[in-house]
This record gives sequence, structure tokens and C-alpha cells, in this order.
Amino acid sequence: MIKTAKVLEQIGSDFILIPCNTAHFFIDKVQSSVKIPILNMIQETVNFISQNYPDVKKVGLLATTGTIKSKVYEEELRKEGIKTIIPNQEDQELLVMESIYGRMGIKSKYKKYPRKLLKKAGNNLTKSGAELIICGCTEISMLLDPKKVPYILINPSEIIAKAAVERALFESNENIIINSVSEEGIAEV
Repeated sequence: MIKTAKVLEQIGSDFILIPCNTAHFFIDKVQSSVKIPILNMIQETVNFISQNYPDVKKVGLLATTGTIKSKVYEEELRKEGIKTIIPNQEDQELLVMESIYGRMGIKSKYKKYPRKLLKKAGNNLTKSGAELIICGCTEISMLLDPKKVPYILINPSEIIAKAAVERALFESNENIIINSVSEEGIAEV
């Protein structure tokens, strides 16, 4: 990851995105190796929840076991006073991990069966008190449709994509102003 980040910096990237939830465990090490910013999907997601659902105090997390064990979401949510609810061990193995990596999981190109497993895991999280659920794995956000579940789904991939577009547009506008100052000697707003 560090090597790739350095290459992105060398070719002139303005910022970096890491679209993998679990990989955010390494974000501080990667960020310290480059001067360009890395947009943090986990922080952006927690900020989104705090801004759009300020009364939420318990958030469910559907994610790989690696993401859950890394506690990347748990630590950021705790900073905002939000408790993370994770699947029990049985649900994690038989519903979540099976839906992603199982013989009939999404990584094996199946959709219907893993979707059914994830819906059940989400329902169980809401029964445990989750007020909304983070799709903490790219594959999960591809399977679950917020319109087809009885709970609020948060899609970190969508949140980071929007943050990247906003950042790119801001930097683009900033460059236009800088260019107009350097060429004309005055800034027009």
C-alpha cells in the first residue's frame, strides 16, 4: 500500500482513496509515507452518520471479520459517543462471512443467497439494538439495497465517492482562482 501511495503521489495525484474498509487499519502508516492527503472512508462515514443521524447512539456493523477485529469503525464511532454492535460469532461466520466468501457467496458470483444471509444478519443487529447499519465491506454494499430492507443502511463506498468528488471540485475551483491570480494579477470571484 505504501509503494502504491508513493507511485500515486509521484504521478501527480491530488489525493488518495482507499476503497477497502479493512485496509484502513494501515491508513496512518500509509499517510505518513506521502505528502498528499488520503481521504479516510471510515472517518467520512462516521461524520456522515453524526451529521445526518445525530440522535443515533447504536450502530450495527456488517463487515468481514478482519474489519471487525481491526476495530477501525468501533474506534471512530466511540469518539462520537456511538456504540458499535457487531454480529454474534455464529452470525458472523454463518451469515456474513458465508455471504462474502462462501461457496455460494458474492465472491463466487452469487447474489440471491448471500443477499438473504446479509438481510438476516442485519435484522439480527437491529434486534440487538442497532439503529442503523454500516455496510462495512464493499461486497455488502453491492448486495443490500436500502429500499429493500427494514432498516437504514449506510454505504461507505458511496460516502467516500461523494467526498472525493467534492474534494476534486473544490480543488478544481481553487486552481481556477489561483490561475486567474497568477495570469491577471487579481483574483475574480
